[in-house]
Amino acid sequence: MEKDKAELLKKIRLGRVPESELTEIYYEYRGNHQFLFNLIQNPLFPIRLGQEIIPELYPVELIRVIANKRTNPFIRKRCETEFFERYKKIAIGEKISLMKFAPLSVLLYFIEERDKKILKTIVSNPKCTEELIVKLINRKGDRTDLYSILLETDWLKQKNVSIAVSYDKEAPIKAWIKIIPFLPLKRLKEMSDNKNIHKIVKKNIKIRLNK
Repeated sequence: MEKDKAELLKKIRLGRVPESELTEIYYEYRGNHQFLFNLIQNPLFPIRLGQEIIPELYPVELIRVIANKRTNPFIRKRCETEFFERYKKIAIGEKISLMKFAPLSVLLYFIEERDKKILKTIVSNPKCTEELIVKLINRKGDRTDLYSILLETDWLKQKNVSIAVSYDKEAPIKAWIKIIPFLPLKRLKEMSDNKNIHKIVKKNIKIRLNK
């Protein structure tokens, strides 16, 4: 019996169950959480039934459904909404675990996140992009923790990130100096002529321009 269930679950995951049978499976196994989790990710599974399953999913399952590109886009979007509504009630440890593998669409939602541990996890997530880092740099409010994290990564070497930092008046001197080798010459010359740029930064810019 358990072997049959395992085989059926495998067929659901691989999309080998006819659309006409998915509803029958749902009503037969609606008390089985594993079946619900797999059924909702099947692109042929009825949306109306998928919406009934969403409240039953755990946060980690919501993230996995959101990240599964085979899942119906409407269901993925509803799972995002459900996850965001629950986020504030999730313990910090679980938040960090979830942010380690969350897809970009979820990461973008948290550009205003202030907790340093969560920020560090977001920045190190493989799905994180230059676009997201630039948005984090351009947000309002204190960015001290963000820069302390970025200084320990290679993100400041990325062209779009280094340019964004060069326009941030509140960026720490360490960050300014680190981005100099990765900035276009035009931007370096603009900074060299800017009287508001710290003299130590200007000194490093001149060394770079004279190479």
